[in-house]
Amino acid sequence: MDGKKPIREVAVESSPKKVPRRFCRFGRGRGCNCCGVDLAELGLVSATSVNHKWHQDASRTEPFLSHCCTSWSGMPYVDVHCHLEDVVQEIRRRQAVPSLNKEPGDLTDEELALWTELGWMEVENTEAAAPGRHWTQTWGQLSVSQRNAASSLGYTETSWNRNKWLLPRLSWEELETKTRSLLMVLGETQRSWDGWSTQSWKTQSVDSGEARHLARMRALNEDRPWTELTPSQRTAAAALGFTKEIWMLEDIADLHTVVEVHFGAGFEGCITQGCDVESLPMAKHLALSHPMVFVTFGCHPKAAWFYTDDFEATLLSYIKACGEKVVGFGEFGLDFSHPYFGPNEDNRQQQRQVFVRQLELAVSLSMPLVIHSRDADADTLQLMRGRVPKAHKVHVHAHRGSISFMKQLLAEWSQLYIGMPGILTMEDAHAKELVRQCPLERMVVETDAPYLPVQGHWLSHPGLIPEVIAKVAELKGMDLRRVATALRANATALYGI
Repeated sequence: MDGKKPIREVAVESSPKKVPRRFCRFGRGRGCNCCGVDLAELGLVSATSVNHKWHQDASRTEPFLSHCCTSWSGMPYVDVHCHLEDVVQEIRRRQAVPSLNKEPGDLTDEELALWTELGWMEVENTEAAAPGRHWTQTWGQLSVSQRNAASSLGYTETSWNRNKWLLPRLSWEELETKTRSLLMVLGETQRSWDGWSTQSWKTQSVDSGEARHLARMRALNEDRPWTELTPSQRTAAAALGFTKEIWMLEDIADLHTVVEVHFGAGFEGCITQGCDVESLPMAKHLALSHPMVFVTFGCHPKAAWFYTDDFEATLLSYIKACGEKVVGFGEFGLDFSHPYFGPNEDNRQQQRQVFVRQLELAVSLSMPLVIHSRDADADTLQLMRGRVPKAHKVHVHAHRGSISFMKQLLAEWSQLYIGMPGILTMEDAHAKELVRQCPLERMVVETDAPYLPVQGHWLSHPGLIPEVIAKVAELKGMDLRRVATALRANATALYGI
């Protein structure tokens, strides 16, 4: 960010019918792309999760998109934080490709053969098959020498950030000496390269009976563009139900049908996020397409390297275009949770700078703040003090910090609310204790769908908020209706919806 240049208005594109999904926006894998929560480490999903389906309960028999608790009597509720674009994209994908909703051991022989053609492999080999951490970093997070090496391999900032594959599909020994040297600068070794890169494009001979007995497979290179699939892989994908648009996550489920059929009685709204340059258009489109979809716009801390004056101008233009459907600013904040570049001081300083700029901007616009804070309690508190008025409305989204940090926040800002996500329904002692310690009148509930799970469901979505509310009531030992009424009132007090 080059200082605080005057903000200029820019034109906003018309609402898109299709917006390509950003491949590896923050790096896919088990856990929450938005929040950096490793669900496997918490014991909330199996370490052998397939296709990012939640494996919280091996005995679960619900369909991939199941409804909320049957005891819910239609009391009104709002999901104050979700990524609705990703929800409707995933729903469309799973509608089109039924085998995505199966456990590996339940695949037919034909389905297993088709997925094998697309590059599946047994979990026992995944340690050798793990790509280096540099592939999940953005261009700005690479060192100077790594950027030079990537440039010599043919990458530009755009092609790198879009995860475009430009490298030869050869084993380490088959690569030219110069190419190997450049890859070594990026952190590759012969073991790592041959372990993951070649296996993702070479069809493997898998005995279907043995594979079904193991029932432990994982998909590799889910983010390959359709154009990089071989002809036989495209044929396999089509046989499974994929089209180019569904593979590329450009096709979404019908929003009105999803709301009507799946979000259930009592649903009165959800707030989706436009928090990086790729998600802004669809967030706007969804908010303007349905009366019960609202939106917030901001810059996620993991996208802080891309915050420029031009981005800020674009952000403000989307806020203006959506009018009253914009109910807050965010999500934005600090995220130092990444095991590799989280401790990097350049990364931290960039995040701090962008956080401060957005705090000042949001306060000047008198908009509620949607704060994302991961492993950054002290910095978040320090930077908010003196910049956020004590009576300003604040939503600390999917709070995962300490109890003492939560209490400090509640004490200093009178209209600050703590977001409690669906993981409190899981076996997560810390999430449950946060609920017990947080006053009901200072709490809101959210799914952060589809990234954070709700116990017993394949896919998290806003219609599961009643289950989150029911768990809050249980943990607090309070009447369900009283809790539901209070949480609905809190959402109105915070966001005006």
